Amino acid sequence: MYLPRDIAAWFVQRINREAGDSITHLKLQKLLYYAQAWSLVMLDRPLFQEDFEAWTHGPVLKSVYQEYRRWGYDAIPGPESEPVLDVDTVQVLEDVHRIYGERSASALENLTHAEDPWNVARGPIPPDVPSSARIPKASMKDYYAKMLVETGGALVPHQERFTAASLPFLGPDGLPLPPPDDAPYSQDDRDFDAALEFGFRSLRREHGPEHRPA
Repeated sequence: MYLPRDIAAWFVQRINREAGDSITHLKLQKLLYYAQAWSLVMLDRPLFQEDFEAWTHGPVLKSVYQEYRRWGYDAIPGPESEPVLDVDTVQVLEDVHRIYGERSASALENLTHAEDPWNVARGPIPPDVPSSARIPKASMKDYYAKMLVETGGALVPHQERFTAASLPFLGPDGLPLPPPDDAPYSQDDRDFDAALEFGFRSLRREHGPEHRPA
C-alpha cells in the first residue's frame, strides 16, 4: 500500500507538459478518487489507507488537499521525483488516466456528483453545503464493481450514453460488438473502446475468461 502523495505524484508527473497539458488540484483529486475505486475493483486492494471525504466539489483526500492547496486553480508543476510503483498498480493508473484524464476537472466533479458513493456519504446535506463525511472504501468497491457488471464492461465518463440497454452494437451474448466500418469514430468512441478494454479485463479477473468481446 502506498501513501496518497505517491499516487498523486504519479498523476502529476504523467502530464505531457511539452504538449501544453496541465493538471489542477481539483482534477488531481478526482483522478485519485477513480484510481482508488478501480484499484479496489481490479486489484481487490486499496492504493492507500486514507479515506476520501465528500466535500462540496466531490471526493477529496485531506492530506493531498493540504499538500496542493497552495496551487488553487492553477496548474500543478511537475514533481521533483517519480514514485516507484508495482506493475499492477501502474496498469490501473494508466487505465484511469486514459479513460478519465482527457476530461476537465468540472466534468469529473459532475461525474462524481452523479454517482452513489459521494451522494450516499453526504446523505441529506445539500450539494453546496460543506461536509467532511467519509466515503467508505466498501461503498466505492461495491458501486463500481456492480456498475461494471451491469454495463457489460462498458464504463466511460459519459455513462448515460453507454449502458447495457442502449449500446447499439450487441452480439448474441449481449456483449458489445465493434461498430460497422463506415461508422464515424469520435473521441467518445475512443474513450468507450479504452473503457471497454479496461472493463473486460476486470470482468475476466473476477468471473473468468468467458467474459470477453464477441
